[in-house]
Order: sequence, then C-alpha cells, then structure tokens
Amino acid sequence: MRPSPKSALEAVYEIVMATTHRAEPALSALGLTMSTAYALWAMDPEEPAPTMKVMAQRLRCNASSLTFLSDRLVKLGYITRTEDPANRRFRVLALTETGSAAREKALAALEESCPLIRLTRMEQDDLLRLLARTLIDPDRAPGGGSNREDGEQAGMAGFRAVAQAKP
Repeated sequence: MRPSPKSALEAVYEIVMATTHRAEPALSALGLTMSTAYALWAMDPEEPAPTMKVMAQRLRCNASSLTFLSDRLVKLGYITRTEDPANRRFRVLALTETGSAAREKALAALEESCPLIRLTRMEQDDLLRLLARTLIDPDRAPGGGSNREDGEQAGMAGFRAVAQAKP
C-alpha cells in the first residue's frame, strides 16, 4: 500500500494514476489508450463537431499529436475527419455512431475505475466544488487576491458562475 499523499497535487496525481491503471483493460478492449480515450471524452456528441484546432486546445496538445490521435480514432471507426463546411481550410472531427458508443463505454470504465467512487455523492459534490474553484482561470497564478478573504470571495464568485452554467 502506498503512503498517504503529502499534498493535494500528489493526491490528484495518485487518483489519476489509479484510475488509468484500473481502466486500462476496459479501454484496451475498445482499442483505446488513455490519450485516445481523452480525445473521445473531449468530443461532446451534443455539441457541433470541433475543429482540429479546438480539439488541440481541449486536449492541450500540439497539432501533430492530435493528428496521430485522430488517425488512430479514424482507423477504429470512432470518428471522421472532414473538411469544415464553414471554412474549407479547417478539418472537423465528428463522432460516428460506433464512436459515441465507445465514448460511453470508455467514460463508464473511467468512472467505475476512479477511486473517488468510494466517496458519498455529497462528498463528491463538495470535492467538485473545491476543484472547480481551482479551474476558474487555470492560467492565473494562485493567491491573486490581496489577502485570503479577497481570494476566497473571487473564487466563490467564479464558482457561482460555473455552478450557474452547469446543465
């Protein structure tokens, strides 16, 4: 058994690594790696098909990495890569019916594999609220307020914006 994490960052890392390790057999059965599973995850079937540029931003990767990932998903029959009808200079990635089913299975495998399932629904909601506060502006350095109270007020205002935007 691993020792208890010494920081929140280490705990987040351990949760991601445990989830990855536990989900690997189910993802492998779908022909997916964690990277290709993340790419499917980033494609919301209820949103318009994203451009390659948008997907690279979502996945925080460069164009050549996304091309490699999308090539693998096209070969699996999970996505199509076509010319953007609005601007022929761009390519869009769209889930196929098979890809939507694989996406659902992959997300279910990740959720079932995540150690956070040990928490109650209320604990998960509390954790989500805390984590959402850190993601309001992930590029902004921490401690932007003049004191802790200012930072907490700014964080709560940002959280309320995120909470109100939730479907």
